[in-house]
Amino acid sequence: MGVIVNLPPDLEDRLRARVAAGEFASLEAAVSEAVRQFDLTQPLSEDLRTAVAEGAQVVLSGRNPETLNAAVAELGAAASGVAGDVSRAADRAALVDAVRARHGRIDVLFVNAGIAEFVSIDQVDEAHYDRVFDIDTKGAFFTIQAALPLLSQGAAIVLNTSVVSHIGLPGAS
Repeated sequence: MGVIVNLPPDLEDRLRARVAAGEFASLEAAVSEAVRQFDLTQPLSEDLRTAVAEGAQVVLSGRNPETLNAAVAELGAAASGVAGDVSRAADRAALVDAVRARHGRIDVLFVNAGIAEFVSIDQVDEAHYDRVFDIDTKGAFFTIQAALPLLSQGAAIVLNTSVVSHIGLPGAS
C-alpha cells in the first residue's frame, strides 16, 4: 500500500521558520527530517495515525479494495483511497489524477508497493520475474515519475525497500 501525505500547513510554517533560523540548510532538509520522525513503513502505523491527528491529509493506494477501504475508514475523514495496481500505467495515472483533484499537491510520497511470492530460485520463471519487477521496480519508478508534477517545493520521496536486504528468508530469491 502506498501513502501520500500532505503535511498540515502549520507544520510547513514551523519547518520554514527552522530553515530561516539556520537549523536546516533548506526546506528539503527540514521536510526530510520531519519525514524521518514518522515511521511510515506500515501504512497504519501509529506515526501515520499521529500525522493524521495533527492535520495531515492522506491518500492511500493499493490493489486490494477491501484492505484499502478498511485503512481509509480507520484513518477517518483526513484519508481517502484509490484502488489500483502500480504495474499498470492507467492505474498510476488514476492515482495521480485523484490526488491532483483532491489536494493539488504532494508533500510526502511514500512508495511502498511490493509483492513477495516465495519460491526457490530454480522455480522462478520469466512470468514470475516479470510480475515481481513490474510491481516492485517498474511500478515504484513510474509512480514517482507520474507524481513529479504534484510534488511541492521541499517535498520528500520515501522508498520503502524489502526486509530481505537485512535478513535472508527461505524462497526469497
